Amino acid sequence: MLCCLAFSVLTCFTRKQHGEEETHLGSYQSESRYYLHVQLTGIEPPIWRKMVVPGAISLHTLHKMLQVVMGWENTHLYLFRLTINEKTIVYGLPDPDWESADMHIRDSRRTKLDATVWADWLKLTYEYDLGDSWMHQITIERIEHLADDAMNEDALWVTPRCLAGSRACPPEDAGGIGGYALFLEAWQNPRHPEHERLRQWAGASYDPGLFSVQQANSALAILDSFLSSRPIQRWRFWTDRTFQHALKRLLRNCKQAGIMKGILTGNVTHEGVCGRHLSTLIWATRGHPAASDMPRET
Repeated sequence: MLCCLAFSVLTCFTRKQHGEEETHLGSYQSESRYYLHVQLTGIEPPIWRKMVVPGAISLHTLHKMLQVVMGWENTHLYLFRLTINEKTIVYGLPDPDWESADMHIRDSRRTKLDATVWADWLKLTYEYDLGDSWMHQITIERIEHLADDAMNEDALWVTPRCLAGSRACPPEDAGGIGGYALFLEAWQNPRHPEHERLRQWAGASYDPGLFSVQQANSALAILDSFLSSRPIQRWRFWTDRTFQHALKRLLRNCKQAGIMKGILTGNVTHEGVCGRHLSTLIWATRGHPAASDMPRET
């Protein structure tokens, strides 16, 4: 009990980093609330969420909230795209690879939601996993402005909440919309030759029709602990199933491309994927129990 209490206290208070907002008991100081409708595009029946978030958060914090509310595991890159008068601005975590690919990415950690998406008619999309390309359409249903001369400071603490939703998000690394459709076909049909394997891969608790608002809000309350922001240690938050699947897919792709030696030394770039990122994953995961068959440098 004491350990849980101490853990809660530590995770509810954070300092400002990269110009980020301060939090207090899971809340954020903000002069506005944003009511959002988020829906995965191209999937039927629809997978959607309704949520309310503080306007003062950064887009990077919104990314972390979307991960929790949608049910993703924060193991891939992401991008926000904001369209204003037919001009699209892209936000994410800056990386030298973006610049070499002639892509200008604005730092999502230094971009506030209320300073960027300042009107409810603006079009905002969120792409998670640039390989599977899960596209989320974010509709700003309402912006509630809280600032008032008669308001005291305590009234400006806004707690992010999930209000409603439907269906679980696809499993990580399902292969995009097409792969998810094939997965559902096998998952739902006991006679399908891949049924048992995919049931085991997705996990016994996975059900595409289930979503819990209560669980989403519990995770939002300890957001920074639920999702690690340190890539080298991120595997500690993965399930064994997700880790094994991602690792096998990575190694298979590397072997097929004939670049395993370069990957292990971090000196190769292949098809736009920087080798040092892949080697970071390999070296960082050597302590994981599922990594007993990891390659060793020779």
